[in-house]
Amino acid sequence: MKLPCVILAAIVAASFVDASPSRAAAGPVVAANAFVPSADPLDIPATLQAQIDAARAACHCFTAVIPLEVVPSGTPSEVFHSIDVLFAAVGQDIQLPWVDAGEINAGALANLLGSQSGLINQLSAFADPSGGGFHLGAYKWSHPTQPDFCSSETLYLMYFPRTRVLFVFRFDSSSEC
Repeated sequence: MKLPCVILAAIVAASFVDASPSRAAAGPVVAANAFVPSADPLDIPATLQAQIDAARAACHCFTAVIPLEVVPSGTPSEVFHSIDVLFAAVGQDIQLPWVDAGEINAGALANLLGSQSGLINQLSAFADPSGGGFHLGAYKWSHPTQPDFCSSETLYLMYFPRTRVLFVFRFDSSSEC
């Protein structure tokens, strides 16, 4: 019964081939997602961790901030759409499909942090002392857990492309659905 599998594989592979003369002259086809950045844990100073903990305790608006270093360097779009970066941020917590929103308005994070929005400046001073600025991306999952309630979580990815530093904020966004 391996023959039907081989035939199916050949049909699928052939559906991705562009045999037009202009395509042949252009050279080999490179997959659109050939470059996929990943991320490694990043050590931060104890004083910065204390500031993160104090902000979390004061606002109760996020559950964690995960410091990471993107390897190799990538554009914000590459980082915000990388499944490897998502896995580095949440590890084994991936139980449901996550949807990436890509890059969003960087001001959204200040609104979410409210009175603790000063944490953004503290993280920025550590991540890019030259003031290069950051980009903000988002991921989200949601799942009905009761007839009128959805458990959900949103990740906000604060990425500094010049230094490859990434802070991932985890927000519990559970609500009525």
